Amino acid sequence: MFSRFDADKDGKLAKSEVPAEMWEKMSKADENADGLVSKEELESAYGKREGGPGKPGEKRPDAPEKEKASA
Repeated sequence: MFSRFDADKDGKLAKSEVPAEMWEKMSKADENADGLVSKEELESAYGKREGGPGKPGEKRPDAPEKEKASA
C-alpha cells in the first residue's frame, strides 16, 4: 500500500500524496514532525495500536500463549 501512494518514490508520504481522509490519520505517525510519514514511522505507529502486530518477532505482552501440541 505504501508504495502505491509514494508518487515521488522518496520512501515517505506527504500530505499531497494521499487522500485527505487518510492523511488525517496517517499524519499522527509523523514522529519527527517533518510533515512526512516514512514507512518506518507508519509501521511503528501501527505496531503501537491496541491489537497491532508490533515488530516482526516481537511478542506482544497481551498475546496469548500458544499451546504446545501433544505428541
